[in-house]
Amino acid sequence: MATEIFRRTLMARAAPALVCAGSLSLLAADAFGGRLGLTLWSLCMAGISLLAGAGLVLALGDEVVVDASGVQLRNRYLGRRRSLAWDDIREVRPLVGMGGRRSRALCVIPHHGRRLILDSLRHMDRLQELLMAGNDTTGSAPL
Repeated sequence: MATEIFRRTLMARAAPALVCAGSLSLLAADAFGGRLGLTLWSLCMAGISLLAGAGLVLALGDEVVVDASGVQLRNRYLGRRRSLAWDDIREVRPLVGMGGRRSRALCVIPHHGRRLILDSLRHMDRLQELLMAGNDTTGSAPL
């Protein structure tokens, strides 16, 4: 099986970038307006900028890798990794959204340990197809 990599959607990457840019521009406008120094407003804007920047790093670096060995969730920039072999996966199911509608998220449930929630990824239908094929009763990797 060839390795397939799934990354965050454009909106999942653009939202923290826009929040970060907007809060930094408001902070810069305040500084250029002559109001220098620590105020509650400037501290809030700086905090929002830092949090949005962290969200941007997470969104840009997140990848889901599906290969013959199983599923791996990793972040290219932070080095965080979480791997599940095909034999470790008990169930893969789509999450149900509001009003019973099908959600764009998948829940990967291992035999032991924490669940893995996969959402806001490009080509989610292909990812679901690969995970369902890999989670057959034999525990073998998808073709």
